[in-house]
Amino acid sequence: MKLLIDIYEVEGPAGDREGIVTECLGICTAYVAEPFAGLLGDERKVHDVLVQVVLRALDHVKREMQWESPELVAFVGSLRGKYPPLEHRFDKLTKTDRRSKRRFETWLLISERETSVEVRIMEPGGTEVTRNTVFRRAEPQYIEDVFDARSAIIKDGNYVLRDRDKKELARVPVS
Repeated sequence: MKLLIDIYEVEGPAGDREGIVTECLGICTAYVAEPFAGLLGDERKVHDVLVQVVLRALDHVKREMQWESPELVAFVGSLRGKYPPLEHRFDKLTKTDRRSKRRFETWLLISERETSVEVRIMEPGGTEVTRNTVFRRAEPQYIEDVFDARSAIIKDGNYVLRDRDKKELARVPVS
């Protein structure tokens, strides 16, 4: 299921839709009213308000659809006070090479200008060795639509990211 959050100004004919949640064709839409007047031009204020709006929308979905993701709520909550570029490590894609003991971490980076995915190679003590950009687009993207990494393996001396069909998306040498 995908989530669409419809944000609208409090004033006007749509002001009474706060909390309405609909679902059609696998897309869940949550309506949230928020007065944005006076926020434009202050990206940090807009960011903080958007975090609150998304948390409210998730609460509406929980109440109306009896669906929730504690991981998603925690992730969105963790964005408070963090400003672009936003970074998120995909823990389930983290792998450690048995021979070198290096750890391979996959990170999503999103800013208002671009979306990218990096593989960061870490020494056993936690020191970062290198960053390898394996995906980049010049605008914000729904990452699952353009780089849907679902699994990772270390095979033939490479850290390999794969999609749901086990098709290779990216490869980074271990050494």
